[in-house]
Amino acid sequence: MQSTKQNTKQVIKQRTNEIKKSISENLRSLPIEKLQEVLEFTEHLRQDSLLKQSISDTDPTAKASSLPKLVYPDTKIYLYRNFLNDGQPERLYTELIENIAWQQDLIKSYGREIPLPRLTAWYGDDGVAYTYSGISMHPHPWTPTLSLVKGWIENKAQHQFNSVLLNQYRDGNDSVAWHSDDEPELGKDPIIASLSLGASRKFELRSRSHSNSDNIEILLKILLNSGDLLIMGEGTQQNWQHQIPKMREVKETRINLTFRNILLSK
Repeated sequence: MQSTKQNTKQVIKQRTNEIKKSISENLRSLPIEKLQEVLEFTEHLRQDSLLKQSISDTDPTAKASSLPKLVYPDTKIYLYRNFLNDGQPERLYTELIENIAWQQDLIKSYGREIPLPRLTAWYGDDGVAYTYSGISMHPHPWTPTLSLVKGWIENKAQHQFNSVLLNQYRDGNDSVAWHSDDEPELGKDPIIASLSLGASRKFELRSRSHSNSDNIEILLKILLNSGDLLIMGEGTQQNWQHQIPKMREVKETRINLTFRNILLSK
């Protein structure tokens, strides 16, 4: 048995040396400009690998500190403070700012088209389209990092997601108005998981039973911090509206990832 292991190691070592020699010979035959491209690509792969490793060093779903808090009696709205920590929010925030295909959509208001007061991006499974506020979005394919985070959140929520809407609130002037995520493609009673990164912003909820009144009481105000996870369970979209109000004093950027499951037509 020992002899077999030694032979296997020798074969692997010999094959590795052959590959190194082949690569070295091929590189020497490349012109300078092509060699520079190879070196830049190799460095990009190395940096990307280090970033992914730094983000995924610890699975936050295993942390004892990520304990749920019911944010209001008789609801299924749960808050996990510091779901991501130990530097993970900062690293994830930086990667998403730099590598997500952000866009600014236009919405129609009183016959005019005005810019949406935030940047957005839609990622998900192939064919998972989403329409809200007259905006139709078609998914970019999952990035390795978004897939990784999706797995963490699915484990915590005990629910599968096939898409994520990312919102970038560039500063306190960016916002989202009162609404419920109740579009038909989300199904009758969707579960939505919301992860916050970057600047702390207020998240407010009010009952839908008086949603047509401008003076309706805001029943719940939560300051969501970087790394916090909010899960809106069954009944939330049917019974509640939520918003991210403007906060003029905030100068920093916030990223919000809302994981969803879109129902695909047969």
